[in-house]
Amino acid sequence: MGQKKVKKVQLSLGSEQEVNLYGIVSSEPDYKISMELNQALEISLRSTNPVTIRQGNMAEISFPRFADTSDLPHSWVTLIKNRSNNSLLLRKYPNFDYLAAVYNETENETTEEFASILRQIKHISAVFIIDSRSIEPHILEAIMPF
Repeated sequence: MGQKKVKKVQLSLGSEQEVNLYGIVSSEPDYKISMELNQALEISLRSTNPVTIRQGNMAEISFPRFADTSDLPHSWVTLIKNRSNNSLLLRKYPNFDYLAAVYNETENETTEEFASILRQIKHISAVFIIDSRSIEPHILEAIMPF
């Protein structure tokens, strides 16, 4: 059987950047997953401003975020918790514990290769590639680390 080709989606962020999105399943706390990502990917995720959104008529909801923006504008990684109290950032994906958004100008790995690297991390149970078209535009804007 042939290898499945992964389609990349262009997000319009004021420039032609390709942002890859991944849903992560893990029962571990965000600080532990960020440390494991730091080690596996040789990056430096740090706790930063949370993603704050308004869902419907509800008050603003904040979702914890870790980001490595040390190489802006060439690359960045952000890890966002999908749950805050009883609310979901990605309501369409209730089984995801985290959302990872990755941008890298040099693009050394394909989207599937990067997902495979994430799947090898000890406390990550599953990784799914997310089609950015399935996410509401205001949430896409909110997850960007700048």
